[in-house]
Amino acid sequence: MKLKLVGLALLIFILSCHRQTEEEKLIKDALTIHEEIFTVDSHTDTPLWFVRGDFNLAEKHDARDSTLFIR
Repeated sequence: MKLKLVGLALLIFILSCHRQTEEEKLIKDALTIHEEIFTVDSHTDTPLWFVRGDFNLAEKHDARDSTLFIR
């Protein structure tokens, strides 16, 4: 019985190490893409708030979800 528990613990340990390796590879791939890609945030969602009469561009605003405009 004791040998089975040790074997099970060893199997769980080996499987958990394998997941970390996959996660590290995914993070490495994501960082590579992040370093190589050119991204421009044009803030095209900002003019959508101008249709509201109370929007003041000079004031600080919380982040808003642009999905509010998708209907």
